[in-house]
Amino acid sequence: QTDLAAKGQLRLNVANLFISPNSVDGPANFDLTLKGQPSLAALRGTISTSGTVLAIPSVAQTIENIGATVTIADSRADIVMTGGLRAGGGLRVGGTVALSPPFDGRLTADLSNLVLTDNISYTTSASGQLVYAGPLTGNGDLSGEIRFGRTEINLNTASGAAGAAPIPPIDHRGETAAVRATLKRAGLIVTGNGNGGP
Repeated sequence: QTDLAAKGQLRLNVANLFISPNSVDGPANFDLTLKGQPSLAALRGTISTSGTVLAIPSVAQTIENIGATVTIADSRADIVMTGGLRAGGGLRVGGTVALSPPFDGRLTADLSNLVLTDNISYTTSASGQLVYAGPLTGNGDLSGEIRFGRTEINLNTASGAAGAAPIPPIDHRGETAAVRATLKRAGLIVTGNGNGGP
């Protein structure tokens, strides 16, 4: 039988050895107890962080001002996390995850005007909701909808001199008069008289 308590703070930077090339910086506060027969079912308490920063170089994104609370009880963890991208917009993740393999859970991510950009070739914004249900080790179900706002893509940054490549057929839906005028000036509207552009 156990009756233990642990309370304190540690730096999340210690995780960088395991998540490289990603990196995290910030404090984690913990207040945990282990009472009864030693097992995950006997573990209770909270782990929290605020003002944490997570850098993900592979997608050129940095999540800032991360605030999270993980409440542990009955071999499960209830998670609430908020944060925002350096470029703009915010996100919230919440749900429950089992602490034993295969770590079954249900997590919901709400995206609010997240600005996605690599500052070179694309800029867009995303809003919506995604839900993951099932084991975190894989074979779960991911569902939801993401709506993209105004999107700009710089074709000149694509490999192979995209500016010199022919423009493929594009189906414009709900085009405005201004868009149609631009297409006409570019010679991209086929008029049926044989004089249209490609």
